[in-house]
Amino acid sequence: MTAKPSAIKALFTEKLLFWGVLLGGLVSDIGSKMWAEATIKPDAWELGTRIPTPKFAFIEGVLAWKWAANIGAAFSMLAGQTVLLSTVGFIALLGVLWYAHQTPKSDRLMLVSLGLIASGAIGNVFDRVTRGYVRDFIFFDFELPFHESVSFIPKYYPVYNVADIWILVGAVCLLIAGYRAEKLAAAQA
Repeated sequence: MTAKPSAIKALFTEKLLFWGVLLGGLVSDIGSKMWAEATIKPDAWELGTRIPTPKFAFIEGVLAWKWAANIGAAFSMLAGQTVLLSTVGFIALLGVLWYAHQTPKSDRLMLVSLGLIASGAIGNVFDRVTRGYVRDFIFFDFELPFHESVSFIPKYYPVYNVADIWILVGAVCLLIAGYRAEKLAAAQA
């Protein structure tokens, strides 16, 4: 009879896919932020200033690099609430770790989605804790439709980063994994 590994040991030994995705996502996020800070951030930039930052076209009229220090959450909501946002991010990360522990290692899509979400959460919380803001640099370089006629639609999509991409892709994969699990459960019933 073999002993069942402890919860912590099982999380680290049986969920290598989760940890691999988390590490890869975190390295790509932190590395891209370091690149952006060295390449795109204006020399005269200082937190709290309103100097316009230049944009550098990547795909003309579609995608550009533009430096932004986000002191809030998405769309600059809760601006200046660094402690609150860091705490929420940390609690979300604990929830993701708990779900990763509960997820069978055979559910690869769920483990990938949780790894992506965790890497994005860690990347953005790291920035908030170490800098007081999140380093953003990816910019959709076109006006959003209906921004002139609908008051809550901004003129441009906010500047974002690789961590935001991983969180979004992870959330979509999470929805797909949940849908597949629900469909499988209905088929077995």
